[in-house]
Amino acid sequence: MVIPITDINDNTPEFDDGDGDGNTATAAASVAENVAAVGTYDGDDDDVADTMTYTIRTSGENGASVDHDLFSIVGATGVLTFGSAPNYEAPGCGADNDANVCVVV
Repeated sequence: MVIPITDINDNTPEFDDGDGDGNTATAAASVAENVAAVGTYDGDDDDVADTMTYTIRTSGENGASVDHDLFSIVGATGVLTFGSAPNYEAPGCGADNDANVCVVV
């Protein structure tokens, strides 16, 4: 009798907080106005067959993600960018779109 042992999804992915030190946490980034690039927020999963895919949560999926519509993320790499570069003098973040601090999950 041959009994194969199969892998299961038993490892939790670990995410980089974007500052390069490998810590997993929420991340903060400062972005100059008129610059669309935010950073790369990548992760690792020790499960052999798993492929990491990144998505932005809507505010309906996570109430903290009030600025989800202002960002895009490359699903295969975790590169986060603004859809349009922000302008400090014309705030567009926050629940009322009147702040210069954005929150995305």
